[in-house]
Amino acid sequence: MAQTSLRPLELGDVPALTALLRENREHLRRWDPRRTDDFFTEDEQIRRARSTLAEMDAGNSAAFVITDGDELLGRLTLSGIVRGVFQSCAMGYWVRADRLGRGHATRAVELATAHAFGELGLHRVQAETVRENVASQIVLRRNGFTQYGVAPKYLEINGRWRDHRMFQLLAEDAPPRPAPPASTVVDVITTERLALRQMTADDIDDIAGLLGDPDVMRYYPRPKTREEARRWIDWNRGLYRDHGFGLWYMTLAHSGEFIGECGLTIQMVDGVPEVEVGYHVLPAHQGHGYATEAAAACRDAAREMLGSDRIIAVISPDNRPSQIVAERIGLRLEKHAEMYGEGRLIYASPGQT
Repeated sequence: MAQTSLRPLELGDVPALTALLRENREHLRRWDPRRTDDFFTEDEQIRRARSTLAEMDAGNSAAFVITDGDELLGRLTLSGIVRGVFQSCAMGYWVRADRLGRGHATRAVELATAHAFGELGLHRVQAETVRENVASQIVLRRNGFTQYGVAPKYLEINGRWRDHRMFQLLAEDAPPRPAPPASTVVDVITTERLALRQMTADDIDDIAGLLGDPDVMRYYPRPKTREEARRWIDWNRGLYRDHGFGLWYMTLAHSGEFIGECGLTIQMVDGVPEVEVGYHVLPAHQGHGYATEAAAACRDAAREMLGSDRIIAVISPDNRPSQIVAERIGLRLEKHAEMYGEGRLIYASPGQT
C-alpha cells in the first residue's frame, strides 16, 4: 500500500530530482512545455529550486517533493498564491512513470489540499489538465475537484497550444475526511437484464473459466492460465482502489448466473492514457446483446464519473463482433495503433479529442 507523504522542497533534493526528470523525460513530454537539454542539468535545476524557495519565503508558493518512505516519487507545487479577496492558488504535480496507478498522486493531492485549506488558509485551489489526461482528471475528481469549464488554447504544451479542462476545489467543498477508497465509487451497475459488480478472490473459478476459454480468447495470443486469471482479478481490484473502476464481474440479473465481464480500464495509446471499455462474454451467452447492453452502461458510468464523453475500445482488426458492439454504443473507428506488438483498431467517441 502506498505510504505517500509530502515534505517541503530542499536544495538537497535537486540531484535526485534531476535524475528523476531525466529518467521520465519522455513520460512528462506530453504534459509539459517543450524543454531544452539545459533543463535536465543539475545546474539549471539548482537555479530553479533557488527561485522556488525564494517564492516560498515570500509566501507566493508552497513546493513539495512526493515521497514513499525514503523513495522520491515526484513533485507537487501550490503556486500563484493570491491573498486579499481571492485567497486562491494553482496546483501542479507529477509522479514518476514506474509508480503510476498506485494511489500516490491521489494521496499527494489530498495532502496538498489539506495544507492549502489548513495551514495556508486559502479558499480555493485550481488545477487544469489537457483534455486527454484522463488519469489526472480521475485524481482530481477523487479529491472532490469539479470541472467548471474548458479553456481553449490555454497553455503551450509540447509545442502546441492546448485546450485544458479547468478544475477547482473550494474549502467548503473539501472532503471532511480522507478521500474514501476508490472501491466505493462504483460497486454495482445494473441494467434491464444484467448486474455488474466488483470481482473478488472468490470469483477465481468463473474468471479462470472465462479467460481460459479458447473461443473467448480467440483474439489474444493464447488463453490465460488459472494463475494468470488470479493476477487478472488482482489487477482489477487495484484499478477499483486507485481509479474507482475496472472490469466488473457480470451476471444475469434475474438468476445471478455468471456470463462474463465488462468494464473500464486505462490503456496507453500512442503514449496517451485513455479510458477503454472492454468486454468478454462466455460463448453460451453470446449473440443475445449482453455485451452491447453492458458496454453502454459502462459508457454512461464513464461519463458520470469523469465528466467526459470520450471513451475508446481497442479491438483486433479480425474481431468483427467486438467492432459491432463498439459501433452500437456510438464509437467510431478513429485510427490504427500498434499495441502489445500487434496492430489494433482504436474506436472512440466521435468528436472528442
